[in-house]
Amino acid sequence: MKLISTLGSTLVILAGLGLMPAAANAQFFSVEQSSDPQRLQTSLFGNQTDLNITGFDLGAIPGGFGLYENGDFLGLAPTGLVINTGQVEGLAARNCADGVNPVILGDATRPCNDRVQPTPFANDLNLNSNFVEINDNGEEIDIPDEVILKIIFDANQSGQLNLRYVFGSEAYPEFVPPAPSADDDFFQISRLNADGEQQLTRTSVGTAAFQSNLIGTDNSLQTALDGLTQPIDISIPFTIGQNQFVFRLADVGIDEGFDSTVFIQQISVESDPIESIPTPSLVFGFAWMGFLRWRDRLKQR
Repeated sequence: MKLISTLGSTLVILAGLGLMPAAANAQFFSVEQSSDPQRLQTSLFGNQTDLNITGFDLGAIPGGFGLYENGDFLGLAPTGLVINTGQVEGLAARNCADGVNPVILGDATRPCNDRVQPTPFANDLNLNSNFVEINDNGEEIDIPDEVILKIIFDANQSGQLNLRYVFGSEAYPEFVPPAPSADDDFFQISRLNADGEQQLTRTSVGTAAFQSNLIGTDNSLQTALDGLTQPIDISIPFTIGQNQFVFRLADVGIDEGFDSTVFIQQISVESDPIESIPTPSLVFGFAWMGFLRWRDRLKQR
């Protein structure tokens, strides 16, 4: 009993000094910005062979894409694709306040008042930013925060893409109804065809079923986003031949500086069964059996 008591006291002292070793299997949510189309395509489709992907276009803002790991707390697969209308690297951090966040990177256990820098944003990363481009005079010009992914693939048979995603936003709770709905940030999936663009699904700050405010919850230790939805499932049908789909995430209106995000786990592809067509030998066999049956009936008359 004395040995156990001494050991317990030692552990308490070590913990108080911050000398306890970290758990070997401790894993924190992480997000890596990536503009590599092949890596992003693999995160979204894996190595499946049912589709011949001929186009994976990141549009005019390739900096809005990334890869997440250890995202189980989202209700998604542990790894997947991220689309964000601002600084992707700021997504995996501790959430300390609504609105303009003091982002705490790297160690989710560090108190919010223990920042690496005295500035509100550790390492200048935050989720309240706009994309810019440099003009001919070297000046920064604000551009619309609309991150677009266009996917083109050929299919030998029809079927459906099964998606599961989570929508998150810094515009929650400040810009949800009764704020003007025209100012909603949104995530939309559309199909491109001869008739133009057909909207298949749309999730926005005004229509999303957000979880309760993340401040002070376990999830606030993983991401600096103020609002997250429960996982959203959608099945998108595709046809034989070429198919074109557009994923669009956009900040619009007066809350353009408050970034929005979508996390998408790997898509599963479900192909429709191919109907078997009788071969010529089978057709001849059926015809011969019918002739024999007709002949037997004639003999019985």
